[in-house]
Amino acid sequence: MDISEYQETWEKYSTVRTCPPRVFTPDLLSSRVFSKEKNVLFSHPDVLLMSEKDQNYTLTQSAYWYMAAIALIESEVINKIATKIANGRYKFDFLSTIKQAAWTIVIDEAYHAYVADDCILQIAKLTGISPVRFPKTTQLSKAIRCTKDKINKENHPLFEVIAICIAENTLTQDILLNSKVEGNNAFYQRVLKDHLMDEGRHSQYFKYILNFVWKNIDNSMQLYMADIIISFIKEYLSVEIDKEVSSIILHQTALPPATINNILDDCYLPPVINPTHHLLKNIMKLFNYCGMLNDEKIVQKFQLAGLVY
Repeated sequence: MDISEYQETWEKYSTVRTCPPRVFTPDLLSSRVFSKEKNVLFSHPDVLLMSEKDQNYTLTQSAYWYMAAIALIESEVINKIATKIANGRYKFDFLSTIKQAAWTIVIDEAYHAYVADDCILQIAKLTGISPVRFPKTTQLSKAIRCTKDKINKENHPLFEVIAICIAENTLTQDILLNSKVEGNNAFYQRVLKDHLMDEGRHSQYFKYILNFVWKNIDNSMQLYMADIIISFIKEYLSVEIDKEVSSIILHQTALPPATINNILDDCYLPPVINPTHHLLKNIMKLFNYCGMLNDEKIVQKFQLAGLVY
């Protein structure tokens, strides 16, 4: 990665420097904020039978959660690690320019959190739909916490850097897919596309970080971390938090509790985490780029876990 080019690009194109404020105007009320296509709940017939009001409420709250989760991930998870990189808190000998570039991540992510929060406030003001009380935990933060509980504290710094590199690349992919969904409100779509302008750059930065870190630990630690990574991925790609959020949302509609429980059980089956999983494919591309899949023993561990063929 050409770090001088990275910083020059940030100066010219980062959304915090270049994008005007995005405004949710009354004329946009005619379209749904969040598309049914992106919402797993709308694959269920009982949800499709809800009143128009409850359907719109569910989709709007889903948009709120997507934005709220982004704000939590960017501000409390990614920025925590980026700040440590910038301040030289890790044992890895990152170049001074790499540490300086981490501050651009911090600035961008803080701005993304601000925009996400502003997006929620604007939509709530015009629609009259206030956001429900969402969890303060995302699937990412839960996965990091649960994985840290399984390993020695001395290995926490290495693990959290690797976890954030994985997460930043999957977040970029998720936003890319979401920005292409037809039926999203134009305001919401514009906010996602603005965000994506920065995330592509962040993805390259954390790809560099993972490549550097992986090549600077010995093979015994690589083999040890492979097992930890497998555990993290399975927790990270779980759907527990999304199921909890959907439960909160649906309990604000006219649906009876028994129907809600059936919907949740049908829509949130334990995910099949195998090589066909769309986000896992992206993770494996990242690992391949960093040379992680060049080690036969590591590949065997991933095969046994069902992550690669």
